[in-house]
Amino acid sequence: MLATMRLAELGKVAAVTALVACTGQQPSAGSATPTAPEPPRAAPSAVVERPSALPRWIDLDIADDWVAARGCAVERSGALWCWGSEPTLLAGARPTDRPRSWRTRESAGPSQVAGVSDARAVAVSGEQVCRIDGDGRVRCIRRPPEGSWREVAGIEGATAIEVDGERGCALEASGALRCWQEGGGATPVADGVTDFDLGGHGGCALLADGELGCWSQAVQSGTRRGPLTRRGRVRARDLAIGGDRWLWLLDEDGRVRRTDPFSDHKELPWDEYGEVADAVEIAAARDHVCVRTSSGAARCRGHNTHGQLGDGTSLRREEFVVAAAGGVEELALGELRSCVRDLDTIACAGLDRVEDAAINDEDADPPPQHTIPGLRATALAAAQDSTCAIDQVGALRCWGSHKLDGMETAGERLGIAAVSEPTLAAEDERGLRGLWSQGEHLYWVDGGGRLRLSVWSAPKSGEAPRLALLDAEDRDHAPLRRLDGDYAACGIAEASGKALSCGVFPGDRSPVPGIRGPIALAADHRLVCAVDHRGAVICAEIPDLYEDVYTTVVPARVPGIRGARAIASAASDFCALLGSGHVRCFSAHGERKSAPEGERERLEVKVQRAQDTGLREVASIFGNHRGFGSVDRSGRVRRWHFNGEEVIDEPTPTIAAAVVEVVAGEEHFCARDVDGAVTCWGADDRGQLGRLPAAVHLELTPLLLPSAAP
Repeated sequence: MLATMRLAELGKVAAVTALVACTGQQPSAGSATPTAPEPPRAAPSAVVERPSALPRWIDLDIADDWVAARGCAVERSGALWCWGSEPTLLAGARPTDRPRSWRTRESAGPSQVAGVSDARAVAVSGEQVCRIDGDGRVRCIRRPPEGSWREVAGIEGATAIEVDGERGCALEASGALRCWQEGGGATPVADGVTDFDLGGHGGCALLADGELGCWSQAVQSGTRRGPLTRRGRVRARDLAIGGDRWLWLLDEDGRVRRTDPFSDHKELPWDEYGEVADAVEIAAARDHVCVRTSSGAARCRGHNTHGQLGDGTSLRREEFVVAAAGGVEELALGELRSCVRDLDTIACAGLDRVEDAAINDEDADPPPQHTIPGLRATALAAAQDSTCAIDQVGALRCWGSHKLDGMETAGERLGIAAVSEPTLAAEDERGLRGLWSQGEHLYWVDGGGRLRLSVWSAPKSGEAPRLALLDAEDRDHAPLRRLDGDYAACGIAEASGKALSCGVFPGDRSPVPGIRGPIALAADHRLVCAVDHRGAVICAEIPDLYEDVYTTVVPARVPGIRGARAIASAASDFCALLGSGHVRCFSAHGERKSAPEGERERLEVKVQRAQDTGLREVASIFGNHRGFGSVDRSGRVRRWHFNGEEVIDEPTPTIAAAVVEVVAGEEHFCARDVDGAVTCWGADDRGQLGRLPAAVHLELTPLLLPSAAP
């Protein structure tokens, strides 16, 4: 289980409290006023050692997925410390300024929760934080606007607690299990329970008579009445539910097994996942599982895309590997992070979303940047979270991945360390005319205009990852001058007068009508705008897969633009660079017009009249979801956005040499200077900057928490 305090542990805390009362020692955790956000980690040597033999921490839980990342820990004094996204959840206030990007969601380092002094256990989800106090009552705080602690009615003498989303359950000292939903009171679910856990589809419990019992959300929410579904007799030491529905069981003989207890099978089919003979605790996330041994070691297996197994790699493991050699008192797992608690320290491995939010703060000035050592490039291209470069000897090298979780070849799942450094994709290349990324697939156009395909691959376990060069099917077969897009791929054919073509896949594009002789393009989701041979800008909506057979694309010319030679996009905003070095911007959006029966629907585009930004002497422009940027004729980079009236500067990296090219992925940028050096900045959680992300820790790394008074 993840965040459960059993009756014996409560007894230990009571004993410690009595000892403190007798000796007069004051176990303090610092001021009850929330502290200022602190750096979320420090090197192990920086952690303050406490001279006291008494444990500082008695319980720990984390919630970690793409919706929320949060953790809380209970001190022996009863103080509660929390960290992670939406710190206002615990401060009882609604945020007034919502961040522009999910990557920069408000987040804070560890701080003490005001007004909590008698906590004994804690459970955390993306929607709520719940605690057991010394009086055995359960109190929860939900996301704003509720914003205050509320006692869950109907629970007395609680000894263990678990939450999932807006649901929760507590185990009473009598063995009664009571659950609640969405702020309501607790209702009885079962008696004679010795251990339990919750998941997205319901929960499971070990019963005193040796049976395994499970219930669905319907039982817990009160929409369906009835007892637990008994799923057979087990000899288990512990259990845990990972993700929505996978039940992991730690048997008395140390075997680790997994099943889906919410399936319709009359007898549950169990999959075997190895044996750790001296294991005493199990914890599970959606795609990985860890056990704690009687000697305090932590061993983990499963997906390891961001180093969450803590073994120093990001390789998927099919056997249990050592994350910690000893000293571990408790485990807590999230989707991309694993944490452990010993008596005085909390340490975590994987992606630290608190640190990631600080690094990816769009308002950071200057933004974090990285110049890739040893790389001298002659050309760049970027798409989604990937970037490719032609180096000084003509080799194509790529880094970053749009979808780490989708990478699986021959049973090996590649992780962040595999894709974070420039990796050879092809040799003897003479040019790079564009890039399009989907999962582990990188489509690119070489110097001859040919569509190529490279795929991240690790053919055999233990071998170095590589980019395998495969044949890319291209229905058009015409050499391409340019390739661009995110949701869809759009290309400009090399031959003069060829129409622009777009499609959901690069090799299956269809002509876009009304655009003759395009020389430049920018595509964002299902909109594409192109500069034609006369310098006009024309926009169109891209049909979805197979949609072109029953729709008619109606392009629209952008008023207010003449003499354009380049174009860039940022969401539904576009900016065109004129031959004069001026920049004009406009907004566009698609509209679907219904048609009478038997006629095709019309895919139209509504565009605003382009407005002058006031920018002058511009040599090139670029854009992505974070806004626009430009390089002036002296090689200086400037990041900005246009509000319709004026250009507002955004944080821009410092690059000493003159820049000749900037490319933009979804939320990152890479610049090539006159010497060929490549500097990247922006989002840094999927290898976009050509290095192991700063917020990724491949080994257990202590959280830096303010020290308790001795």
